Amino acid sequence: QVQKVRHHSVANQSPNRKISYKDETLKFREYNLFSKKVPKDAEAANIQVATCSFLSEPFFAFVRLQNPIVLEDFCEIDKPTRFLALILGPPGSSGFLLEKGRALGSLLTDQLFCQLTAYKATTKQALVAGLDTYMNELTVLPPSSWDPTIRLDPPKTTQSIQTRLMNRAVLKER
Repeated sequence: QVQKVRHHSVANQSPNRKISYKDETLKFREYNLFSKKVPKDAEAANIQVATCSFLSEPFFAFVRLQNPIVLEDFCEIDKPTRFLALILGPPGSSGFLLEKGRALGSLLTDQLFCQLTAYKATTKQALVAGLDTYMNELTVLPPSSWDPTIRLDPPKTTQSIQTRLMNRAVLKER
């Protein structure tokens, strides 16, 4: 018979107080150096990816919560969650699914996509239209032509949000 061992907090607690894994995780969040770099008013997007033996094709669900809530066991920093994504697929598709999850995570870091699409879209078509606009502005480096031993210098300037919006307006006129 295996005896369960509980961990004790190193915080200013009574040495007799037993705490849960959840308590330890919450304590870690307070000292997470990454959380100090995240703006105070930031919201989280939780993207879950998994394979399921009962699926024969990929399944994708994207949820925007009307009011963000703190999902304690989902996020490594203490920020409320606004977006939830569930990406599921059949066995053997984990690499494909992880790529989709990473792409969605990158997409949700784009300020214009979030402001104009993620927070406002009310239909699948509006979400896809925002994704199309984002993809038209995206710069991609193919892995086969990029040598990781050669460091690419960042651009001297990046496009401001106003410039991106003006470029979008010009494209719509064409």
